[in-house]
Amino acid sequence: ADGERLPFSGKFDLIAGSSALQWFQNPAASIPAMLELTGRFAFSVFCEGTFAEMKILKDMTGFGSVYDLPKHDDFIKYFSGRGFEHEVVEYVVWFDSVREFLQKQKGTGATFSGIDRFASKTSYKRFLELYPELFGDGGRIPVTYTILYIYGK
Repeated sequence: ADGERLPFSGKFDLIAGSSALQWFQNPAASIPAMLELTGRFAFSVFCEGTFAEMKILKDMTGFGSVYDLPKHDDFIKYFSGRGFEHEVVEYVVWFDSVREFLQKQKGTGATFSGIDRFASKTSYKRFLELYPELFGDGGRIPVTYTILYIYGK
């Protein structure tokens, strides 16, 4: 079902979602409408700061793309008028190589970035060189994820 146009009527005890709200095209309208259907809710959502390293390198090399994720404060305002708690957590996951990270990310299926263009082989190679040079530690590379957890009723 389309999360922004739920095909349900009536009330639910709980609406929960993980890694979905960041894809909403009109969260200012669809999140409050969705909350009208529930007594309780629990969501996790990727926010600005996710893939921070990759975003820097994309600007430097032209390789890759990072979807512009909203700030966590933008999501929080959509829950105003509801009793809720939230927490923003930054995770750093370490990979043995840039290729390992890129393969893992490709395997998640989350490859849409909103950009429809290809990078050159040269920019890809430069990306592979610069990532460990700028961010690596002990032969490993970090990938940052910023996640908002929000729940309430």
